[in-house]
Amino acid sequence: MQNILLRIAYDGTDFSGYQEQIGKRTVAGILREAVEAVTLRSTRLLAAGRTDRGVHAEEQAVNFLTSLDWPEEAFFHAIQNRLPEDVLLLSAQKMAPTFHARFSPHVTTYRFTVENAALLLPTERRNIFLYTFPLDYERMQAAVQCFEGEHDFSAFSSAAPYRNAYRKVLHAEVTKSGNRYCFRFSAESFLQYQVRRMVGASLLVGRGALTLQKMQDALLSHYDESFGFCADAQGLVLESVRYIKKPR
Repeated sequence: MQNILLRIAYDGTDFSGYQEQIGKRTVAGILREAVEAVTLRSTRLLAAGRTDRGVHAEEQAVNFLTSLDWPEEAFFHAIQNRLPEDVLLLSAQKMAPTFHARFSPHVTTYRFTVENAALLLPTERRNIFLYTFPLDYERMQAAVQCFEGEHDFSAFSSAAPYRNAYRKVLHAEVTKSGNRYCFRFSAESFLQYQVRRMVGASLLVGRGALTLQKMQDALLSHYDESFGFCADAQGLVLESVRYIKKPR
């Protein structure tokens, strides 16, 4: 039995997210159909994470098991030729039998891009979030730094009062180039909407609508409801999935 790791990129605009949903176009559904057309059998895909509706990916990781004893290049070309234009297969790699795209130790990095201006170019409307309020860069830098480390992120994710909301953010930053801000967050795992809500809270701090102290307080206690606002999905990209130890 072969364990194949696929790395894929996709434009999330026309998908209802990664996870399969009955009657909806999803990344997992499209990819599974392509894989099953090659393997000629029902196949279970295991992904590093699930992106929401409208979220893009530059490097998503997915693995599956197959009895086909093909070289990596054969898997790559056979699957890529069956994918639509908004999904790109980057690589196909044979892995150890124990490898699991989700549970093997890895670090996931998301990038969120904001244009702080009155207008956005039509060519950028699918992958940039337009935010028109004036922003203070230094305040946003201070806000983003608060997210590093292990915290209760219940206030910065979808409302689910009974789940474990503790996550450890390994790296958080915001950089500026002209009117454009780029947020980047790395962690072993994220809660649903966590990155978009961290960005939303940072923008509120940057425009003076939220104090840094109140945001810090929200990380110190459990919230049964979400905090701040959830920035629009089109600005978010799953940038990379890096496995800590190559499981070969």
